[in-house]
Amino acid sequence: MGVTSLTTDTAPNYLPAFLAQKFPYAQAGDKKAVVYGSTADEYIYTGGVWAPTIVNGLVTEQYVNDGEKWIFDPTINHTLVHDDYSLVCDYVKNNSALTPYIYTHSSGAISEYYYGFSENYNNVSFRLSYYIYPEDTELHALDGDTAAQVALLWKRFPQQSRRHNSRVVRTHTRPWRRGGGRGSPSAW
Repeated sequence: MGVTSLTTDTAPNYLPAFLAQKFPYAQAGDKKAVVYGSTADEYIYTGGVWAPTIVNGLVTEQYVNDGEKWIFDPTINHTLVHDDYSLVCDYVKNNSALTPYIYTHSSGAISEYYYGFSENYNNVSFRLSYYIYPEDTELHALDGDTAAQVALLWKRFPQQSRRHNSRVVRTHTRPWRRGGGRGSPSAW
């Protein structure tokens, strides 16, 4: 076609003709992802011509390097506020099986010792000394085995994860098109 390289400015002038030559038997609704340089565009065959898919916005994604490769990381960091601690404490308080794990402070604030949340101190604690409640038969069955007790606490609250400072995080912004899912060409 007489072009040696494409840019985002020149691609719309050449890609429809290129796709028409490359896919002469395209049917209405056919889609093709075209990658040039570090850019990817999706084209759809409509009304006898190839047209770029309309981008509805941009989405920024986070990736983590595990030492060998980049992995999509949907982690969302959220700083807990008093209402977040209260939400968990209220859940434990209102769950009849977990009520023995509630402690009401003189201020009226509560702490719960199943997951380790305290609305009195606005924190989450896994200190075993906080879990010395005779009602916690599951934890006390493991007395003397600190590692097993800690493992039990992690099992009770699996969403809480341990973070490693050695992780390398990188973000990438890409076009987002309505109807496309992550990883599908229509999501580029």
